[in-house]
Amino acid sequence: MAAGTEFAIDKIKNAFTSLLGKQPFSKIKTVDIIRVSGVSHQTFYRLFLDKYNLAETAVFELLWSFQAIYGPNATWKDTSYSLLAIILNNKEYFKNLVTDLEGTEIFLKAVYRISRELTGTSASSYTSHIWLCTIREWITAGYKTPIPEVYHTLCSNLPVGDILSGKELERAISNYEQLNMTAFKQRNQ
Repeated sequence: MAAGTEFAIDKIKNAFTSLLGKQPFSKIKTVDIIRVSGVSHQTFYRLFLDKYNLAETAVFELLWSFQAIYGPNATWKDTSYSLLAIILNNKEYFKNLVTDLEGTEIFLKAVYRISRELTGTSASSYTSHIWLCTIREWITAGYKTPIPEVYHTLCSNLPVGDILSGKELERAISNYEQLNMTAFKQRNQ
């Protein structure tokens, strides 16, 4: 990619980041991104299909930046902590993204893509929505909950099928199926 093209892409992404830090995703118009970035309409549309294509790229790349630290073999915990730290370090950006209906779709697409890049398969819709709901709750609480607690909330709510597989999943289901209601009550006390 030519240096001029990379420079234009950076200007567009920076303009988008600046705008998303100030207003909900659905309020951002392509003409605003073009105006703030200082590129021409032609340049914008040569590089991105529309603001949604730009947003999908920008949000994914921001979240994916943890790879520079951990590389491809990071643990689930390291990956999750890093993603939460990125969100915390970009509070208004993510607030304006995930509390907006249009922005929610962009966030979910980024979560699916990150999962696909890391594991070879997309996260289930349940897992992606658990991420979304947990992040929204964190935002609503003003990001006051420490990252380890947010991480615990995420892990506590993940579907068992996304955590366990094969024989491990079969054993867990079998153990669960064998519990009677008295055992459930005792387990939950």
